[in-house]
Amino acid sequence: MFTNFATMTKRYVTVIFSVVICMYFSLTASSQEKNMKKGPLAVLVQLKAERNRTNALIKAKKYEDLELFRKDVSGAATAMIRDFKDHFNYCPVYYYADTNFDAVMAGKFEGVLLDASLGPASNIVIKDTGNNYMIVYYGYPAWQTKKHGRWDTTRAAQEGGNPNGKGLIINDYKLRQLSYLYRLDHDFFNFRKKNNKNPYKYQSRKFDVEYSPCASEFNRKLKSMTKKKSK
Repeated sequence: MFTNFATMTKRYVTVIFSVVICMYFSLTASSQEKNMKKGPLAVLVQLKAERNRTNALIKAKKYEDLELFRKDVSGAATAMIRDFKDHFNYCPVYYYADTNFDAVMAGKFEGVLLDASLGPASNIVIKDTGNNYMIVYYGYPAWQTKKHGRWDTTRAAQEGGNPNGKGLIINDYKLRQLSYLYRLDHDFFNFRKKNNKNPYKYQSRKFDVEYSPCASEFNRKLKSMTKKKSK
């Protein structure tokens, strides 16, 4: 039963991803950035600083929880960076803290975008006036439905809530959701490996903080989509 469910889920997400990304390439091909039709020039990975939850713990004087929470936030970010560094080579990847969200939305990249060591990124391939990049983050995606001939996000009430679980949310340069990917947890089906530590995965034992590897699948699908587009 679990195997059938996993297979159906994977097929469903693959269909959504393929349709949405293909449409995205088609739409951006008519923009000023003609090379976007070949795929994004870069991917920006948003890292969560969790400022609000941190401040809430400080206000409540829960200092032991605060120390653990900060460790979990750092652990999830480290796993995500490691995953993209080792498993994503489609295009350059830059990182930024969500506290710099306004700067990224304004196209101000110098001193904001980071490399995999979390130092200031150099030789950034996207311009401040460009739109030929994607932004991704790990979290709860919104439902998407086909409306007026294209995929779009829809209200939770129309679909009964958010899709189950967290995933990699793929957005355009204005952080508008294009699609999302789930990474099925193969450890669930393979109990022999459940004690092995996965360096690309992090799960807090207390807080809603986690990351599961998605970069390899994202990389594969981008290559597959752009290959079909070029034919």
